[in-house]
Amino acid sequence: MSEPKKILFVIPSLKRAGAQIQLVNLINALDHRKFTRYLYTFEENIDQLSRIDKQNIRFYNRRRRYKYDIAPAREMASIIEREKIDIVHCTLQFALLQGWLATKLANRNPQLVVAVHTTLNRSLKDELQDRLLYQWIMRYCKRVIFVCDHQRKFWIDKYPSIDKNSVVVYNGVDVNHYQPALFSDAGKELRKSLSIPEEAQVICCMARFSPEKGHHILLRSFAELEASPYLLLLGEGPGRDEIEQLCDELGVMERVRFLGNVSDVRPALAASDLSVLASTAVETFSMAMLESMCMAVPVVATDIGGLSEAVFPGKTGDIVTPGDANGLQSALQKTLSTPNYIKKIGDNARQLVLDQFSQEKMVLNTERLLLS
Repeated sequence: MSEPKKILFVIPSLKRAGAQIQLVNLINALDHRKFTRYLYTFEENIDQLSRIDKQNIRFYNRRRRYKYDIAPAREMASIIEREKIDIVHCTLQFALLQGWLATKLANRNPQLVVAVHTTLNRSLKDELQDRLLYQWIMRYCKRVIFVCDHQRKFWIDKYPSIDKNSVVVYNGVDVNHYQPALFSDAGKELRKSLSIPEEAQVICCMARFSPEKGHHILLRSFAELEASPYLLLLGEGPGRDEIEQLCDELGVMERVRFLGNVSDVRPALAASDLSVLASTAVETFSMAMLESMCMAVPVVATDIGGLSEAVFPGKTGDIVTPGDANGLQSALQKTLSTPNYIKKIGDNARQLVLDQFSQEKMVLNTERLLLS
């Protein structure tokens, strides 16, 4: 076997969010006989540090002092030279800027790869940064990795010049970790601890409290549902107080449970009949979607990014227009109205993940790409 390729992975932080969780899963699972792995972060949040395989992955964290501090890039340049790095793999656009600068500052010339996890931007500022800066750096990359086909097409429609170096590697989840049969009792215990009646239906939403996640749209839809289901909200964020206030205004606080950041989402999913993603921007190929589906929980999601590549109406859940509270309410109502239907599409959802969106498949596809 040839010498392992040395790869420096770069990501701003290790906060508990989709792109960060996916990268940690990927790095841990890569074959150590083929890859020597280094991980570099430059922001304060390293909540997932305990998940890193520290025996086999060298971890660096140098916190930047201000927005465009290039000290991290300088340190990465020294790592590139000292460790003889072959590939710099960046996750998210801001990591790409730092990684690209590092390759320019280093005497060694490693190949540059970026994994993009956004589709619709949350703000005009983000859109301008893509147009004025990041698209030009992407042209320099050996590969631009997209996490679903819709996302790739969306970007190429805007920036045709990156077509030639773009590729799709779907996100994946560890199907052995998410086994619904093993968490049935944990789900019942969680319901009991939250004072949710055994016969009640439960909707789950796993998302940070920020405007683009659409909690306000979800709550307005939830308030109009028949049969008074319960709603589990997993996550934290600056918008939580506003959402709690909206629950009061809509008169649904008694049926909403705020669980905060949850390290293990499996009991909450086992307690749920349905999972929902009401996002209006940013969402691409959601890990929350895949985790729900792998736990045999069907998903109602907005038509953003590649969510419709896994959520099929009548088969694994339902798709609605972003920002359409009435459409979301109708989709939730239709899905909840037939318990046998929920069971069927939940089983379909898990099977789809087993067939197409497993972590094993994602890792193998990434290994092939990096070795090429």
